[in-house]
Amino acid sequence: MPMVIGLKLARAREVISSAITDAQVTIQYSDWDAVPPGTVWMQEPHAGLEVTPGRQIRLGVATGPTAGDLSSSEP
Repeated sequence: MPMVIGLKLARAREVISSAITDAQVTIQYSDWDAVPPGTVWMQEPHAGLEVTPGRQIRLGVATGPTAGDLSSSEP
C-alpha cells in the first residue's frame, strides 16, 4: 500500500490505482481542519503493507470546518 496521507483525494486515487489492481476505495469525510480540505489524513491499510487486487481501501478526507463550526460571536 502506498503512502497517500497528505495528498489531495484525486492524487491519492491515482497513486492507489497505479499500485493496486481493482482497489475498492471507500471515502470517509470529516470536518477536520488540521489539514487543508480535500486532503487525505487517514488510510487503511497502512502504508508499506502488501495488499491484494480488489482490496478494500479506506481513506479519511478532511472537509474543513463547516458553517456550523464557526463561532457566531466572530464579527
